[in-house]
Amino acid sequence: MGAISVLSILSSCTDVDDTLGGGLILPDQKMGIRIDTLGLNSDEAILTRVIGVDSIKTFNLGTTFMGEYEDAAFGRTWSGFAATFVRGDSANYARGYAFVLDSVRFIAGLSLLKGEEMSAQTFTGYALSEMISRETDTTYYSDFDYENYIDQTKPLFSFKRDKPRGASTVDTMNVILTADGRAYFEEVLADSVRFYDDSLMINTFKGLVIVPDAANGTKDAIYSFPLSGARLMLYTHNYEEEEAINIQDTVRTTLRFDDSQNSTAYPYPNKSISLMKHDYTGTAIGEALDADIVGTAFVQGFGGAVTELEFQDGLFESIEALRLKAVEESGDEDCSILINQAMVYIELADKTTEAMDAAPSRLGMYADYNDVIGIADYAYRYEMSTGTSTTTQTLPYDGHLNRSLWLYKMNITTFIQHEYLMYMAGKSADRKRVVLGPSAYNPAAIYDLRTVALKGSASDSAIKVKLTYTIIYGGK
Repeated sequence: MGAISVLSILSSCTDVDDTLGGGLILPDQKMGIRIDTLGLNSDEAILTRVIGVDSIKTFNLGTTFMGEYEDAAFGRTWSGFAATFVRGDSANYARGYAFVLDSVRFIAGLSLLKGEEMSAQTFTGYALSEMISRETDTTYYSDFDYENYIDQTKPLFSFKRDKPRGASTVDTMNVILTADGRAYFEEVLADSVRFYDDSLMINTFKGLVIVPDAANGTKDAIYSFPLSGARLMLYTHNYEEEEAINIQDTVRTTLRFDDSQNSTAYPYPNKSISLMKHDYTGTAIGEALDADIVGTAFVQGFGGAVTELEFQDGLFESIEALRLKAVEESGDEDCSILINQAMVYIELADKTTEAMDAAPSRLGMYADYNDVIGIADYAYRYEMSTGTSTTTQTLPYDGHLNRSLWLYKMNITTFIQHEYLMYMAGKSADRKRVVLGPSAYNPAAIYDLRTVALKGSASDSAIKVKLTYTIIYGGK
């Protein structure tokens, strides 16, 4: 789009305020603060594409997930986890002989993430053949190919979650051991030295994978739970003598999955990987994934489909046209433009209460979504604790769902200013695309199974950029 045609379009939607901040202007300078709305024309429109997320970082989240959920609109979602384990109590190996394994239970504080609380689902556990890396520079993602690290012909156990826990604070599920599973856990108990050495325990047994059973008939619930309280409880008994004649004690032994990095009781923490899969066959998301520029864009949490935003050069040409307009009006060739605020507005495609209730409460904008790296305006880690449990920052970014206006708004001032300068420097090819995804404030947000449909660039409602900017006259 040429500069002259841009000027004629923009001039009709420009408000001018030459008084705001006037007391701060030097005597030999003049500033004009103005407001324009961009993104309304095809050359400057922010383009939308729905992209599948091959993987998202799910290493040592502290919280993990398991279950299957199928929705006619948003497809099938599947989840399980892999984790190492260490001993979780002080079972006394100094007394008694010949431990005998009687039964096992899986204990965790399950919270319904999506679906029906009364869902009956079966889960299967397998032994990992290789240890999850403990190197600090190693991370794992939701598409971790666990099937290459287990023997699918030798499951260790299964358990069923088929009823709410009631008044209890945790869910307790009876584990059914296979012959291989019984042998595995008997080996865990066999050596007291290894049992009390966390490093030796993990090096020997590698860890477990727990996933929905392949023959699981129900696909109507996914649960989340903190690994800090997740454990296998092994019920055993021992004897007073090596000949195993007289039973001495009933002993409960815990294997814990806690992956906390700040544990003082257990300075050798576990490692965990949350596993996630999506199948959008026959859904609107599936159709959008096969298209290019879309009229309806989608954002789904839990490693699901997200929306890519492409900022065309035309948008930055329009910003430069605002500066050139000021040059034409003033005759000052040295005037420059400073962006005070750039607000992006994206409307919901389905303006119903049900759609809002199912939508993420906040969206983040990412330079790298797989590694959860936000753009400069969305430096979400500053909103987390900065040293005390009560000290946090509030970002100007916003990103929250406005339930009165049926839209999300994002303050991306730093991003727009930077990209405008890059465009003017002739470096427009090394940027322009970002990802709109769920907020990354905490795992409960970005890994929540919420979905929203948004009006994309091919719809009847363009993504708007409201620009507040200052024209600086009278010198460089």
